[in-house]
Amino acid sequence: MNDSPYIATASGRKWHFLTAVPSDVYWPDVAEGLAKTNRFNGQIPGEPYSVAQHCVEGLRLVAPKHRPYWLLHDAHEAFIGDPSSPFKRAVRILCGGQDPIAMLQAKADDAIYRAAGLDWPLPASVAAEIKRADAIMLATEIRDLAPAGDFDEDLPEPGGWTVTPWPWRRAAAQFLAELDACLPRLMRGTVREMLQ
Repeated sequence: MNDSPYIATASGRKWHFLTAVPSDVYWPDVAEGLAKTNRFNGQIPGEPYSVAQHCVEGLRLVAPKHRPYWLLHDAHEAFIGDPSSPFKRAVRILCGGQDPIAMLQAKADDAIYRAAGLDWPLPASVAAEIKRADAIMLATEIRDLAPAGDFDEDLPEPGGWTVTPWPWRRAAAQFLAELDACLPRLMRGTVREMLQ
């Protein structure tokens, strides 16, 4: 019996925070969770902007061979949520420098990336490209969506397109479609079936 704390997913499965394994990953749950998880903790004017859309929009910023890694770089947030960087810093301070959120994210990433047949931990070159793309995405999102305010990060120039929030169903469907495009062999058509 698994005594690890868990949440029930949209499909009725369980996600065990401490003991998740690749067979626990059900891609429609990942897509729906990300499509209903708001960037910036929902603290932007107007319509919510989802992590799923962030992952899809940013695909244009990475090399084709790294697209699967980018698409899944925030997939843990389907189960853990998207705590803001200031919140995570506050948790680290309260925990004496320990980072329990990062530890939970790493456990989830291990299961998710292995379920997708991808390397985990990420190769250094992939991690660097994802970090660069994430910074460009953040700059773009701040320009297009975020309220005026101070962001304590040194950001690059924003992207040359405009981010406009999508409804969650579109974001989930786009995420699954891109997952199928990036990993068709590994998904064995299951994502394609879910989209029909």
